Amino acid sequence: MLLPEALPDFLRWFRERTEEVWADFRTEKLADFQRRGIGGTSWLTGTKWKPGLSDAEIDELERNSGVAFPPDYRLYLKILNAPDRGARSFHFERSGLVQDADQMLFVDWSDEVDVRKKRQRVNDGILADVLSGVWFERWGVRPDGQDAGARHVTSLINEAPPLLPIFNHRFLPSQPVVSGLPVLSIFGTDAVIYGDDLRHYLLNEFWELLALDFAPARAERAINTQEMLFWGILLEPDP
Repeated sequence: MLLPEALPDFLRWFRERTEEVWADFRTEKLADFQRRGIGGTSWLTGTKWKPGLSDAEIDELERNSGVAFPPDYRLYLKILNAPDRGARSFHFERSGLVQDADQMLFVDWSDEVDVRKKRQRVNDGILADVLSGVWFERWGVRPDGQDAGARHVTSLINEAPPLLPIFNHRFLPSQPVVSGLPVLSIFGTDAVIYGDDLRHYLLNEFWELLALDFAPARAERAINTQEMLFWGILLEPDP
């Protein structure tokens, strides 16, 4: 399958291809996950993308959030925006595997609460690791006491350029404000580059949904972590 190289063409292809797959997708049930003994999510049959956002709508999001979006993130919102429904979700409790309320995995900027939750989960995960003893040298001298360390890192997070959510715990840095930034997967202080850029990321994350023969190679280009300020520190060698 020959895939479009230019990002606008690729995003339009991605929109059309995912809607084709979702049209006939069989949403899995609790019994399906119980049979496999795992939790997870399943797309809902008939999922479609909402209409893309206009330049004026994106400008308003930037004003309200106080963040300038990189050009390719603006393009992403203009062409894809967000699906019109969430995904079926299942997780384990003491009683066994249970079904959650449907979850929005892709970012939907019309739901400000969800955007905040996606960001807050990252912050909470980092602070949980700090309280368990994790510390990066570039955070400075570690204060005495766990609570003092957590307060210091909280101030660093608050000063950091906000992350731009894409899908679940995948984010695009908001600085520098240029095209071609890598997509980061952040879980606690465990951060990796999940795509050299938006196009590469979408292929890496969704190659099976898109029915591609294989996943593209992971992050191949050199990344200047210092350009991404606080978030770049998480990509450096383990503390």
